[in-house]
Amino acid sequence: MNKRIEPIARTALGLLLLFYGFIFVLPEGSQAAAMFPKPRLGDEALVFVKAIMDTNSLLYLLVFAQLVLGLAMLTRRFATIALIVLFPFSFALVWFHISMDPPTMLPALVLFVLNVYLIYVYKGNFKDLLKKAPKEPDGDAQ
Repeated sequence: MNKRIEPIARTALGLLLLFYGFIFVLPEGSQAAAMFPKPRLGDEALVFVKAIMDTNSLLYLLVFAQLVLGLAMLTRRFATIALIVLFPFSFALVWFHISMDPPTMLPALVLFVLNVYLIYVYKGNFKDLLKKAPKEPDGDAQ
């Protein structure tokens, strides 16, 4: 069953990341921006997002990471690392919506659930990361 659901979940996660990443890259007033409007946020959430947008560099870093992680999920290259990197972002996004803007939480919740599901599916890839003691390096490596 997992073999059928995993590619669908991975593709959905990748497309979700790319879609929301591209929404923030679209220039204001363009025809594409009119087709995909940015989500409406509540007052408290809007203040927080505006503060992030005013820093410029942080916003570009977040959007860049989102696009790279989306591509990693779609191409399945470095998907395990992408899932690890994405987890704190997806958790923080859900927490943001719970605490500041619950009505717009659905995409964040879908992102988080897909992230957790894929971590579960890829759990075999995390075995070495979760060992108490790391492997000893080979004698040849210096």
